[in-house]
Amino acid sequence: TLGPCQNGGTCSLQIVRPTSPPAFTCVCPPGFTGEQCQGMVGDPCFPSPCQHGGACQRLSGNQYQCQCMSGWTGKNCQLMDFCPANPCANGGTCVITYPVIVCQCRPGFDGHTCQQDINECFADPKPCLNGGTCINNIGSFRCICPPSSAGLLCQNRLGPCTPGVCLNGGTCHHVDERYHGCLCPPGKHPGVTSKEPGSTCIKYVRCYL
Repeated sequence: TLGPCQNGGTCSLQIVRPTSPPAFTCVCPPGFTGEQCQGMVGDPCFPSPCQHGGACQRLSGNQYQCQCMSGWTGKNCQLMDFCPANPCANGGTCVITYPVIVCQCRPGFDGHTCQQDINECFADPKPCLNGGTCINNIGSFRCICPPSSAGLLCQNRLGPCTPGVCLNGGTCHHVDERYHGCLCPPGKHPGVTSKEPGSTCIKYVRCYL
């Protein structure tokens, strides 16, 4: 007779003792398996390989994917997820910890766990313009400008605006009564105000406006 058996399985009652509740076994039709014929033969999710309450999702063929509960990771949710403890240094954000730790680093930091400070002073071209001296800090940098320039990147030059001082479509503007700067179109970089290599508003991936 039919009972707890699924997918067309046939239930066979077994009376062990008169005082005990009856037990049963299921005879499964071809293609099904399990105590109650609840699983398909060849189903990678039966029985579920996912541990610690993870949910198994069947993919193509005999492939599967586990949706892990919070706090667990790995192919079968067998590993503790260390992201809540945030193994990333210098304010980095943990993305995943399996198969390797992946951290999203704040600007100025790099490395497997954001442990390395990026020395912006080694960038090419140099971040400090017009003869400025670059000083690396943890996570950033600063520029020490000569008397002839000013600004965070020493991008402003001493003197008034003169015709043609800003190249490649840049527009000259007075920063204060002593210095002028160049407002560059998108994709350009405010550099030194001369026609030498590296001149004002040269093409560059970063644009300091």
